Amino acid sequence: MGKAIIFDMDGVIADTETAYFESFKKTVEKFNIKIDKDEWFKRFPGTGTIHTMSTIFKEHNIKPKEGLNPWLESWKKEYEKILNDLEIRPIKGFLEFNKKLNKLGIKKIIATGSHKRNALIVLKSFGIEKEFDIVGNEDVKQRKPDPELFLMAAKKLNSKPQDCVVFEDSPVGIRAAKKAKMRCVALITTYPLNLLEKENPDLMINNYTEIDIEKILK
Repeated sequence: MGKAIIFDMDGVIADTETAYFESFKKTVEKFNIKIDKDEWFKRFPGTGTIHTMSTIFKEHNIKPKEGLNPWLESWKKEYEKILNDLEIRPIKGFLEFNKKLNKLGIKKIIATGSHKRNALIVLKSFGIEKEFDIVGNEDVKQRKPDPELFLMAAKKLNSKPQDCVVFEDSPVGIRAAKKAKMRCVALITTYPLNLLEKENPDLMINNYTEIDIEKILK
């Protein structure tokens, strides 16, 4: 399937989507906004923090005089606190899969719709922060499903798009991979199976124990 691996972060490397939800929930409670958990997971995973915050504010007619950035910083503090309070775990089998990639010398990178600093927090907690370059929200102009994020990741790896395999957990992420002319493995960690199937990923798995690395590399 490919010679280089591009990983999304949340729901792909680590189970952090709940931490995102809880931190946004606490941040917007200051405006008396209540977020429905089911609605959140249908709409926002994979779309990035700026898009999420600006959408929530717009839908509730919130126009803070100080702008969006102070509230993104407030969210960041809540997120980091929750990450410290919770034991963030890697998606099952990921650390072993990552070791196999290292052993085989396979090129890899993280391309996340969130800020790079958020990904770095999680990687540090797993002790693998030195193993990955990261492309994040701040590096691109367009968010998923635009392919810009993944195309930039491929460029950093000096790999052709058709030689890359993207690991994603969201419909918009799968769509972005397809637009980039890359193969895509979908993890059923955040969205229900039927929503992921509609995007026609090349492979669907529950976790990394189900994947044959040889098939990925063909």
